[in-house]
Amino acid sequence: MARKEDLRFIRTNRKLYETFFELISDDLIENLSITDICDAAQINRATFYKHFNDRKDFVFYCIGQKVREMRLERTGREKANAATILEDCVREVYAFLRFMTEVNADNLKPDTDAIHLIYDGLMAFYLAEFSAYYAKSKRIVSVEREVFAAYRVGSLLTIAFFALMKGENNISENACEEIIATFVTKMKELE
Repeated sequence: MARKEDLRFIRTNRKLYETFFELISDDLIENLSITDICDAAQINRATFYKHFNDRKDFVFYCIGQKVREMRLERTGREKANAATILEDCVREVYAFLRFMTEVNADNLKPDTDAIHLIYDGLMAFYLAEFSAYYAKSKRIVSVEREVFAAYRVGSLLTIAFFALMKGENNISENACEEIIATFVTKMKELE
């Protein structure tokens, strides 16, 4: 497998990532094949598999990368701030969902494979974020850290996706702030 520091590896990942978001503006995520992505990016399938295990691994990478870019634009940092990890997570999920709505709202319709992939991709990304946070934290959590992180992330994504499913595609900043306040209060009560 190619080294992640290798400039060719980075350029190939970037090209695949950019191609992914170009393609989903015209089609649903669930309809994209690896062949479609590779053809559009002008990258060999074998090269794709040197970078990613499968389509799901690739989609999760794209989602995580987009969230990192959005965080960098908003805060100037790539990693979540431990002091505001919940607030960051809420803002980023809503920003990502708004972004996806602008790209192709059909990817966020209920009962599609696309929305399940997006949910799972965000879940994987934030599980890694929260697990890293709790691994560094000196706090004692009554349940295993990963389970606690999964609970928080699952709760957040469920709230966000439920609002989306109810047709609240253009969630306002006020609604986002209200959810953050409620969510943070409830999570602090559980700690």
